[in-house]
Amino acid sequence: MKEIGAQLQKLTSIGKSFENKKKVSLTIIYIINVFNTNILILNFLLIQNLFSAQFINTNVWVTDLKKSASKADNLLQGDSAFKGLRLDGKRSVRAKYPNGDPEISGQWFESDDPGMGHGEYVNGWVTSATKWIKPERKPDATELIANGNDWPSVFWPLTEEGGSSWTGEGDWGDFHIGMGGYCDDIYPPTGYWCSMAPPRGQCFDNKTMTSTGCTQTHMAPSGFSYAGVLDRAENYSNPKGAVVQVWRGGGRWFTNLCLVDSIDKDTKAIKFSKNGPNGGCNQGGEGEVSGSQWWIENVLEELDVPGEWYFDKVERKLYYGFNTTKPTGKEMWTATKTEVLFNITGSGMNDPVKNVTIRGVQLRDTSYTYLGTSKASIHGMPSGGDWGLQRSGAVLIENSEGTVVDGCAFVRIDGNGISLNNYNRHVIFSNNDFSWIGDSAMTSWGSTGKCK
Repeated sequence: MKEIGAQLQKLTSIGKSFENKKKVSLTIIYIINVFNTNILILNFLLIQNLFSAQFINTNVWVTDLKKSASKADNLLQGDSAFKGLRLDGKRSVRAKYPNGDPEISGQWFESDDPGMGHGEYVNGWVTSATKWIKPERKPDATELIANGNDWPSVFWPLTEEGGSSWTGEGDWGDFHIGMGGYCDDIYPPTGYWCSMAPPRGQCFDNKTMTSTGCTQTHMAPSGFSYAGVLDRAENYSNPKGAVVQVWRGGGRWFTNLCLVDSIDKDTKAIKFSKNGPNGGCNQGGEGEVSGSQWWIENVLEELDVPGEWYFDKVERKLYYGFNTTKPTGKEMWTATKTEVLFNITGSGMNDPVKNVTIRGVQLRDTSYTYLGTSKASIHGMPSGGDWGLQRSGAVLIENSEGTVVDGCAFVRIDGNGISLNNYNRHVIFSNNDFSWIGDSAMTSWGSTGKCK
């Protein structure tokens, strides 16, 4: 099995060759060329007395990409570049607090009760009570409610077997959707949880900006007070661009990833970005005004244990904490860049891509698809479920017929493995292996027909 490096622009051009082709018959089997321009040859220098948020770290090394790897540095430009780093094929950890490898986060969770919300993390997360800054008040969404009264000639189920009251999602009862309002951070800004009165329940009070913790309109806190829970933040020089991963308050139904915009040391507050779609804290479907357990990453001053790294996008410098006295020079470095390796996209139902097969290929090390400005990173709201979703993956398929992905290995993909969207017929995914996937292994998301 040959390995496809995730960074190459050549790979995205392969995908583009599939786009908008009415009749395509193509099979990719055991690609001969090993694309490896994302393999970096780096020369590191030891930093003397790097002041971390906790103590002086004496074994952090730095390399200037402009000098040590200028060709790679030219490729590693743009919003999606250098969000992940691999050393000898394994993910390294972006400098974080509390310390711990997110790949094995599940091992730190202990509980005697399998019920939702029970148990606790013993490592890697801040579990102390944190004061979260309320979301800003936004205009109410426009509500759209449709039912059988609007289409009297159509059979419209009004109840569901079993007596469920979770109407509003389209299968039965009222079809309920909100447009705008608190959903200005997703695209399109519409969905079930955009509504100010979602039928599954509303525990949010828009007058006091408080919540009782159960289901509610899509939103997220706008920051938190670090007093008493992250006093070390006083030593942060510039945390802009850091990421706070936080479980939803009121129940661990999903995590949000919140982009740090600024720190106010007078009020001891870390504030999140608010800049439109994908500004941050938008990966959930439903919302909450607070968070629960969390960690912060991508902060230089938190680089204080071996295996952690930080990349300064402005200075183009990579910092790394080595487990040995010094780097050997034989390390194999891989930096992520590309979000989608194969883009199999037709023009529509009447003009699909046909008969594309990808077989026996290893796909790995794509860039993560959240908090970015690219199309692959933008999240939307697919349903009345708990999560938001992005229409992207290492293999992106949309408007296709007869697509086959067989016998492939997806390794350390930072986004979704396979993303199936809109119109597709006779698609086969078989005998594939997914390991250490950062998001979902496979996703499928259609589109509601356009109203005229």
